[in-house]
Order: sequence, then structure tokens, then C-alpha cells
Amino acid sequence: MKRLITPGIALLVLIALAVSANRILQRTLDAELPKLLSSQLGIAVTLEPTRTRISTLTVRTPRLVMGDPDNPALVATRVMVSLNWSDL
Repeated sequence: MKRLITPGIALLVLIALAVSANRILQRTLDAELPKLLSSQLGIAVTLEPTRTRISTLTVRTPRLVMGDPDNPALVATRVMVSLNWSDL
């Protein structure tokens, strides 16, 4: 029975780390991604809160607005951005 407890605890710790890492990345992207996009595109960008998956390097947001929020140049809904590990 003791042989099963140690791997079980290790598995639970790994799952907890994966979940918390995903949340940390999600918060960081919510704060930094609009700034990065704005500086790269040269136009103000706002995003609704994102959903992030580390395993697939994907970020989803229900809405992306470019330009003045009152008179936007572009409004996109259900936006998904994915990255490639080899490009990083």
C-alpha cells in the first residue's frame, strides 16, 4: 500500500503545478499581451480576459478591440492565438 502512496502524491503535486502554472501564465498574459500587441502594431489593443493552455501554447479571448474603444478600427470575437515551440 505504501508503494502506491508515494507515486500518487507525486502525481497530485505535478497536477497542482500544471494548474497553477497555467493560471500564472494567464494572469501575466492578461496584463502584458495588450501592451505587447499595441507596441508591435502601433495601435491601442484591448483584450477581454484570456484563457490559456500551456500544453498547446494557445491563448483565447472572447473579444479583441483595436483602436479607440468608443470608435474601434477593428473588433474581433472568439480570437485564438497559437505559438509554435520551435519559433520560441
